[in-house]
Amino acid sequence: MKKIILPLSLLVFASFNSIGQTISEKQFFLITKITADWCPKCGDYGWSIFKDLEKEYASKDVLVLAIHKNSSGIKTKSSETIAETFGGFGQPLFFINDAEKVGINSDNWKAKLAELKDDVNLLSLGAAPFFGVNSIVQQQANGKYKIIVKAKAFDNINVGEYYAGVYLINDNLIAPQATQSSMAKHTGVLRENLLGEENTFGVKMLSTPLVKGKEATFEKSDVEIKIGSQSP
Repeated sequence: MKKIILPLSLLVFASFNSIGQTISEKQFFLITKITADWCPKCGDYGWSIFKDLEKEYASKDVLVLAIHKNSSGIKTKSSETIAETFGGFGQPLFFINDAEKVGINSDNWKAKLAELKDDVNLLSLGAAPFFGVNSIVQQQANGKYKIIVKAKAFDNINVGEYYAGVYLINDNLIAPQATQSSMAKHTGVLRENLLGEENTFGVKMLSTPLVKGKEATFEKSDVEIKIGSQSP
């Protein structure tokens, strides 16, 4: 089974403005909510936790994502498979990188939210990235897009294969959510992998052993992206 390496985050977010291909050595963290549109708790305290985290980390090196599992319309092949990889039982579930924040319920969620933030702060004190990725998304003359992904080892690495995916993240998805409404605004929703839904975890970029500074590049042309869609 592939392990999602989140201390550095192999999740690359598509940007519709071309950016330089310099790979940042900043340490990013990922907070994930495993959720479903039919789940009352996901739309209740799970919704409140997620919105608070989005606001808290909007301008910081922390990615806050909603990954739908077993949702009627919002799920994708990528979201289902990635949610299964995280594991855990029930919904909503919250993870910092690949570690579950256990025991959250309707009675203690405010205290658990404060603990979650403390956990992120503690992790950031000693974190050092060992592998980085970056992407450029360029519009082509035919209206489709070219995606260029670049990966780099920041240290000597002796174990593992390293994959990179480019996922569409919808911040304005209007869809039903139990306990909210039939027209709830879902944000931070992981949708499909733009490198192909058949490649849920992306494409293999590098295999060990790796020498510090080793780089690899992957390109894919004629990618269709629906910009601004408000529906699954």
